[in-house]
Amino acid sequence: MLKVARVGDKDSKGNMIIEGSTFMKDQGLPVARVGDKLSDGSVIISGSTTVLVDGRPVATVGSQVSNGNIIIGPGSSKIVTG
Repeated sequence: MLKVARVGDKDSKGNMIIEGSTFMKDQGLPVARVGDKLSDGSVIISGSTTVLVDGRPVATVGSQVSNGNIIIGPGSSKIVTG
């Protein structure tokens, strides 16, 4: 099971997720999806193959970012996906 990424989570170089769903939140934080931006202008390019939010794959801890990094979290402590 993979933890769902949220706004405020970071990639492996410390860039923060700054965009997320306006519909789906976890503990008050918007859930991140493929295509959402990070603080350096890069975007999330991979995510769940089974869970969509707003018609887009949910980003998880381990998702790839267009800058070559990966999302390291911390991720949701409540929502996980396979």
